[in-house]
Amino acid sequence: ITINGGNASINGNDIWNGNLSLNNGNLSIEKDKVTSATSTYKQTGGILDLASSLTLNEGSSITGDSIVKLTNAALALNNKATITADNNSTLSVGNNTTLDLIAGNISDNAVLEVLGSLNISGDTTNVTIGNNDNWSGNVSIASGNLILNTDKITSASSTYNQTGGKLSIYSDLVLNNG
Repeated sequence: ITINGGNASINGNDIWNGNLSLNNGNLSIEKDKVTSATSTYKQTGGILDLASSLTLNEGSSITGDSIVKLTNAALALNNKATITADNNSTLSVGNNTTLDLIAGNISDNAVLEVLGSLNISGDTTNVTIGNNDNWSGNVSIASGNLILNTDKITSASSTYNQTGGKLSIYSDLVLNNG
């Protein structure tokens, strides 16, 4: 299925076992979806509004002028699935939401909002948090690269946990104790 405009919804009554592409328009996924091992999702534009749990399989990607809104959701990437957020991209990790990023890049030009949890665990993953971003939630890094290019002070409820990977700080950022 390819969505090139308009509004589409996947809910508890729908079965998703094939390939789904969002190029323009709005896609809402409202109930937990267990996709088959061969299901793929490719987004090059438009808005994905995820209010459930979803695992993206190998061959899946989110790139281009895409907007991804996670609300009470969990988005995980298997194997070689990637998120590449740059220029006009927006990635919003809402409250009670987790994004497990094991592949891809989130550049300084993208807008990143972390109110829930962002877990970075891919060796080739690069995430930049810049001045246009909002970090009020939890960020952890097990492998990959986290680049802090912001002088914003994280909120009192923000947490940072690093067990591996690389942290680069290019500003006078203050990390709260916790």
